[in-house]
Amino acid sequence: MSRFFPYTLSGQKVLGLNLLVPEPEEVRTLYEEDQAAGLLSPFPFWTRVWPSAMTLSLFIESHPQYIERRKILELGAGLALPSIIASRYAAVVLATDYIEDAVWLMNQNIEALKLHNITAKMMDWHNLPENINADTVLLSDINYSPDAFGALHKVIERFLENGSVIILTTPGRIVANAFIELLMPYIAYREWTDVDGTEILLAVLIKNPGDHGK
Repeated sequence: MSRFFPYTLSGQKVLGLNLLVPEPEEVRTLYEEDQAAGLLSPFPFWTRVWPSAMTLSLFIESHPQYIERRKILELGAGLALPSIIASRYAAVVLATDYIEDAVWLMNQNIEALKLHNITAKMMDWHNLPENINADTVLLSDINYSPDAFGALHKVIERFLENGSVIILTTPGRIVANAFIELLMPYIAYREWTDVDGTEILLAVLIKNPGDHGK
């Protein structure tokens, strides 16, 4: 490895891909050791493929019209499965996360899968570059903290105002209901999917939902 990385990687078959992922038991063990040592860092949720990412990836495969020949941006990408799937159809894909280890692993998978139209980059959606833009923005399970709902809503409105389509997936958490209500004026399409017992909402957001499909 070109830099220190705390986890052992193994191959996981996901949607026809051999994706490199950290060993789950090792992730938990190292986290518990850090907590016991007084290192109160958050749990590295980015180290696994979540149902929301699976739902978004499957939607991309069944609805490539939102992706084909477009410029794609994923925020809070984690392992970036939706971005990797989107690269099959898109002109260019940028997968981003604020966690350095996540971005490093994205790059390992991009190289291992021999993908040429996708880039991974560190980026915090709380502080986006002024010139960032995309035809389609992917958001997978990033509305988990009520403290961030206000900032996330502003990010979504910014991209919608600039003409982006946003595809969002989220588990049906009660705490997130208020956030989803804020997005209702922009929802052009939505569906619920059960993934291994977890109910996932998928929503397509555009500035003027009444024009959807015209």
